[in-house]
Amino acid sequence: MKKYPPRNPVSPSQLADGFTVVLKGAFILAKAMNDARMASEQLRLYRNYIELLFAAPAQMRAAA
Repeated sequence: MKKYPPRNPVSPSQLADGFTVVLKGAFILAKAMNDARMASEQLRLYRNYIELLFAAPAQMRAAA
């Protein structure tokens, strides 16, 4: 995180906890809804969050 600092304050343990919650929740949701795509959608959303959190300002403007 020193090489690529986040845009907002967050610790590695907070990111790890967030991933654990999203992962477990995604599988619970997928099983409850009987739709495996739900898990992949939730994991994709978490990936988007990580990409936005660590995106450089120039990358943010290019993506808009």
